[in-house]
Amino acid sequence: MDIGRLFSLEALKLAVLYGSKFVGAVTGFVFMPVYLGLMGADDFSIVAVIVSLQAVAILLDFGVQTTIGRDLVDASAGSKPRLRALLDAEGALVLLYLSGGVVVVAGLALWHQSPAQVPLSVGVLLLLLGVVLQGLHGAALIALSRFFEGALCNAATVLLRALCTWAALAWVSPSVETFVAAQAACSLAGAWVSRVFSMRHVRPPGETTFRRASFSVANGVELVKRSRALMVSSLVGAAATQLDKSILLGHVSAQELSAYFLAHAIGSMPLAIVATPIVQYFQPKVFAVHDPRGNPALTAVLRRFAACIVLSMGGVALCFAVFGHTLIAWWLPDRHIAQLVMAYADLLVVAYLVAGVGYIPYVMMVAERGYAFNARLAVLAAACLLGAVVLAAFRSSAQTACMAFIGYYMVVTTGLFWRMFRK
Repeated sequence: MDIGRLFSLEALKLAVLYGSKFVGAVTGFVFMPVYLGLMGADDFSIVAVIVSLQAVAILLDFGVQTTIGRDLVDASAGSKPRLRALLDAEGALVLLYLSGGVVVVAGLALWHQSPAQVPLSVGVLLLLLGVVLQGLHGAALIALSRFFEGALCNAATVLLRALCTWAALAWVSPSVETFVAAQAACSLAGAWVSRVFSMRHVRPPGETTFRRASFSVANGVELVKRSRALMVSSLVGAAATQLDKSILLGHVSAQELSAYFLAHAIGSMPLAIVATPIVQYFQPKVFAVHDPRGNPALTAVLRRFAACIVLSMGGVALCFAVFGHTLIAWWLPDRHIAQLVMAYADLLVVAYLVAGVGYIPYVMMVAERGYAFNARLAVLAAACLLGAVVLAAFRSSAQTACMAFIGYYMVVTTGLFWRMFRK
């Protein structure tokens, strides 16, 4: 294959990943104000917490998603270990979520005064399980360099979930229960479709995925044990970056909490649209050439990776500085909420830009399996962030919580770079 054709193919792969993330981010950008208009600020503030829990589910994969991605890159193509590894990871996540869900639902049934909370909690559990399983199989497709299929599954599921939720809220009932039911059904459907695609590429010829031997509880437990340091990082990271809405709930007004949530959606767009596709593209390449003894090819890949991250995130920062407030004012017809979102987004964009740069040392940490250091760093940074958010809640100041996020990502990114250059 000539150099020009190879470059075109690689650029197309990266463009597909960008397209998938762009669809996801723009879908949320378009539909969140629609949900706000249909449900009102009070119910939407609860939805903001539930949507945050979806982000928690993506983080709260107990480290399995990162570990399995590394294992699939290491395993040979079409081998039975690939199939076993993916099914063991899937089984481990299902068992962990269902066992945790049973405890939560049982606790609500025994101690909560409102029986209506139990079916709602079951719906949220199914929603989170669908999200995390889709993330697992999507990560498997990316690790196997099946960029087109992974991007297609992700974009189609996000769009379908948004459209079905809008239709349900508009035509059935503009309630939290309707929102959860629509989201859960679409998430599980998307997880199943992603599973069908990923299994096609890990199943050896003639092998079926439904034999009892395909899933081993012992192997699933062993996988979770190998991922325990990442599990700590996932748990702590989920708590640090998503529980802030729950902490602020009741301490700030519904309008402020809604604006704070929407500002996070805007601030995180550089990560979703720009940084994440670059990470998904380069991470398998870093894994493939990584060698503890040193490899010149690794240095070249890291330089391209770092250049893409820094240039793209810098471009996003410039675009937001020029067009950000105008876009927010057009996006949100409510002038008061729009002004709050502008104030919060100015801070949160900075925080997420720092987080994007932090992907550079994070990928190297995963390649070197330096999970223990990441777990200790995550605990330290999360403790500082949650303490700052609690302070913000006592002060009834969502803006203070925004500033806390800048400090959080600076601590994490600095720590990861320190580890990377110390090696």
